[in-house]
Amino acid sequence: MYCSLNVNSLIKINEDEKEIHRILWVSEDADAVFLINIFDKSWPHEVKLSDFAIDIKENRVKFITNEIYNRVINANELSQKDINKRNKAFNVIMEFYQYIGEPNIFITSERNKYMNKVIEKHEISRRTAEDYIKRYWKRGMTPNSLLPDTYKCGGKDKNKAAGELKRGRPRVHGENNGINVDENIKKIFRTSINRFYNNQNKNSLTTAYYLMLKEYFSEKIINGKENSELIIKDRKNIPSLAQFRYWFHKERDLKKEITSRNGGRVFFQKHSAVLNTVNDLVVGPGMEYQIDATIGDVYLVSRFNKEWIIGRPVIYIVIDTYSRLVTGINVTLEGPSWVGAMGALANAMTGKVQFCKEYDIEIEEDEWPCKYIPYSIIGDRGEIAGFNADYLTDNLGIKVSNTPPYFAQWKPIVEQHFRLLNLKTKPLMPGAINPDFRLRGAKDYRYDAILNIKEFTKVVILSILYHNNHNVLKGYRREKGMIQEDVLPIPINLWNWGIKNKSGTLKTASEDFIKLSLMPRDKATITEKGIKFKGIFYSSVTAIKEGLFEIARSKKSGRIRIDVAYDPRNLNNIYWLDRSGEKYEKCFLLKKEYRYLDKTIEEIEYLRKKELLMLKNIEVDEVEKRINLIEEIEMVVNKAREEAKDIKLNSSNLIGIRANRNAEKIVCRKEDAFVIEDSVTMESANIIQYPKLEDGEDEDMMLLRNKQKGEKLNE
Repeated sequence: MYCSLNVNSLIKINEDEKEIHRILWVSEDADAVFLINIFDKSWPHEVKLSDFAIDIKENRVKFITNEIYNRVINANELSQKDINKRNKAFNVIMEFYQYIGEPNIFITSERNKYMNKVIEKHEISRRTAEDYIKRYWKRGMTPNSLLPDTYKCGGKDKNKAAGELKRGRPRVHGENNGINVDENIKKIFRTSINRFYNNQNKNSLTTAYYLMLKEYFSEKIINGKENSELIIKDRKNIPSLAQFRYWFHKERDLKKEITSRNGGRVFFQKHSAVLNTVNDLVVGPGMEYQIDATIGDVYLVSRFNKEWIIGRPVIYIVIDTYSRLVTGINVTLEGPSWVGAMGALANAMTGKVQFCKEYDIEIEEDEWPCKYIPYSIIGDRGEIAGFNADYLTDNLGIKVSNTPPYFAQWKPIVEQHFRLLNLKTKPLMPGAINPDFRLRGAKDYRYDAILNIKEFTKVVILSILYHNNHNVLKGYRREKGMIQEDVLPIPINLWNWGIKNKSGTLKTASEDFIKLSLMPRDKATITEKGIKFKGIFYSSVTAIKEGLFEIARSKKSGRIRIDVAYDPRNLNNIYWLDRSGEKYEKCFLLKKEYRYLDKTIEEIEYLRKKELLMLKNIEVDEVEKRINLIEEIEMVVNKAREEAKDIKLNSSNLIGIRANRNAEKIVCRKEDAFVIEDSVTMESANIIQYPKLEDGEDEDMMLLRNKQKGEKLNE
């Protein structure tokens, strides 16, 4: 009855634009729903679930599909100050949740029991603590919901143009007032920080500053003792240590700094906000997903050409720890990286009916009912570690943990599933690898490959549907309630029972927001030929309306740089991102690029490399043909030069050019005229014949004779 109610959903009451509420908690057993108005200053309030359902049925309550506060945040765009504010607020909220859980935390009297303890520990006012927790609930219950709205303020990220006068406070001591830091100086700052500070030498910032002066602002001279020494080129035009320190902190990349100076292990162990500890006890479905990747034991061929062997695929699988249900997959040629894991995670959090339909598999929603955002994800350093995993925590509110190196036993469920998947599918697939693959005299199984990546993906999906709906988990220990209700240990049964009795309603978000939060980012270029990305050209409605292609052509550089998000599995579209993170625009593939339609980025890159290799292979033949052409032309010219070596042309040869041309034209026409063999005689056909040459007369003399007789030549 209440399956359509999801935590974090937005609803509108009585068509009032100011009566928009967010669902914070739902319980069918308690017949209760907690809501909070996202626009006023009120606290959460409780309503009866039964009454709420009646209001929905009678259209007094309507669901809002477009999230109001969701923003796709680019971590590189955040200042350290904003990040600190967000983390401080989030720690305060987690302090409340540590003392009191849901739904009691939504009740003011229960929450006030711990208010003084929280505000004293974090040294904040009561009003600040209340503002934090209200903002968290109203804006989607993710860490990024606590970011200040500084992006709405004018002038953000817009550096002031430097004029002739020195900006900033004048120096008290010395005549040198310093210099304005322009783009060239900032580029030197960035390069110097990377070279002299972000390395394992662990130089101090002051040392990095002096090394920069030595490298970029000094020159070598010979002193009076015939020895070389370094001097500052222009003492009045060097940046100060304070300026260097200011721009260092302004553009500081803490993750890069710690990783470069101390190693990635130190960052992930002691400094990364992404690495949270996953609870040992998994309460129910959606509490923890495990993700991992393995290389498939089968060789594939290209979809472009069945004769092109493209190697072995990489299979990413996401499994729910509680129910053993496979919630997401991705079959790709991308090695262990964020690009490959992104596809599996997006698949795990979105509907599967349309996904299966793309591979000609028809299913019902209840056959694969996984479209929820998990509370936590555990992976290994291959898939989850890294910059892009920050989006899981900040945009989607997912806790992330990484297993240490060589500790696969920390996520045994997904590891075991790979073994079972190989056992089920490997014997049925041509091109599969057997244990004797490398032995001398053994058969080369690569020659048996016939499946392309799409066909292999279909095989994997069919295997997963069998596992989810029919595979009996013989080693699964059922809970007391499962035994009482005689729930068979099949993943789909365990999932459905857990949703009803354990996890309750899981959190959801729009599919577009999930995909944009997970997609890798890159730069594209607007040119006169279209929006160029990865060597492929796109267009967009905005670019056409605003004449950006014409503007790009008129610019000296001929290009305009933009930020885009993209799905490596299908480059039919890319997504032009607005800097604020609030808007995006779909860019569509130009007709001239339709050969890349419905192809993955790996297949496109493979095709482009294959074409380049083909061109290189025929390049030598082309060179030889061109050399032979030059040789033959030279032979013709040399022969003509030999025949004309005794002839010297002068001004007298210019007389009679027109008559000479006409005479030559008649001779050429006679030589080039079509001659068709026929039994009809020339006389019977009444065909006009040219006069015959008289004895001792050449063709030119004949023409002159005919002209003197006044005969009209038929041209």
